[in-house]
Amino acid sequence: MFRQGNVPWVKLNYVVIDAQGTAPRTHPPDLVELSAVSIEDGIMDRPVTWRVRPKERISRRGHKVHGISNADVALCPPFAAVAEAVRTYFGDAIPVGHNVRTSLGVMARKLPDWRPVEALDTLRLVLSTLDIRERRLSVLAEHLGLTGNIPEHLRPQGATWNALVTARLFVHLANNFGRQWTVSELRERGQWLCPHPVSRMQLLGERLTQ
Repeated sequence: MFRQGNVPWVKLNYVVIDAQGTAPRTHPPDLVELSAVSIEDGIMDRPVTWRVRPKERISRRGHKVHGISNADVALCPPFAAVAEAVRTYFGDAIPVGHNVRTSLGVMARKLPDWRPVEALDTLRLVLSTLDIRERRLSVLAEHLGLTGNIPEHLRPQGATWNALVTARLFVHLANNFGRQWTVSELRERGQWLCPHPVSRMQLLGERLTQ
């Protein structure tokens, strides 16, 4: 069941997520780093990030994307050790992401009992709202002036940078036209219906690249 839609978007809670992974070429990736930003009453919280030890090696391609090496995760906990903290942080908030199905696919495998019925995709919101065809988050963020005051140690395409910038992008779009959009308007432009069961997620063949 969808929550009420004919209300300002700030009346519901959201969790912006970005997952980075091992990036194999032949099968879905395992999780390396997850970052999330809670948005309540239209106000962004600080990013929360979990770095975990995957069950397989990080590929060269994955390292090139997010900069995390196998040595970096050698002493990190497995995801099972942080799963309950992640589940609690997500709660029943609506997931948001840039090309959100990628992170949803990963989390469906790591948290099979976390089953949101919908998510909001900032990429879909951009393409349906702005007169711009650009898809890359880093370029969109620069174009819209969303990269100010980001800590220097955060790496573009890293999970924390992506989640923070995606949260800024989401809030910018939801407030961009002189009034707060309703939840229904956000759904009309950027809704992603979450397929279940998990096996359908796996068929997406998503890759953890941005």
